[in-house]
Amino acid sequence: MSNKHHTESSKSHNARKKHDQQARQYEESTGNPWHESKGARIGMAVIAIIAVVSLTLLFVGGVIHW
Repeated sequence: MSNKHHTESSKSHNARKKHDQQARQYEESTGNPWHESKGARIGMAVIAIIAVVSLTLLFVGGVIHW
């Protein structure tokens, strides 16, 4: 059996740096729900809260019925 160590390095290390950068970008983009920015996620959450509160108030006020 060979005891050689496998490396991904080259003389300039550019291939490894490029791979690391692509891996970081992939992780950043797939780590976010809906692949949206933090501001967009907060905006969607605010809209959802407003919708739930509005529907609840309309139901309690008797405007809409179950």
